[in-house]
Amino acid sequence: MAVVVGVERGFITREQGLERLTKIATFLKESPRYHGVWSHFMTGPAGKACRCFDMFETPRSSGTAF
Repeated sequence: MAVVVGVERGFITREQGLERLTKIATFLKESPRYHGVWSHFMTGPAGKACRCFDMFETPRSSGTAF
């Protein structure tokens, strides 16, 4: 929404807004999803989920998340 508002208020041009939204959409299209949603924390260029939060993605035998 910030990009759309930036275009509307004249902070960036429509062409710049389109370029930025296309870049964001392409990044998300190529990033992996978990149960239909993207990870909240991703690495920059690779677009992969950070391993430090893997404990929430895999089931544990103890029955707790921690």
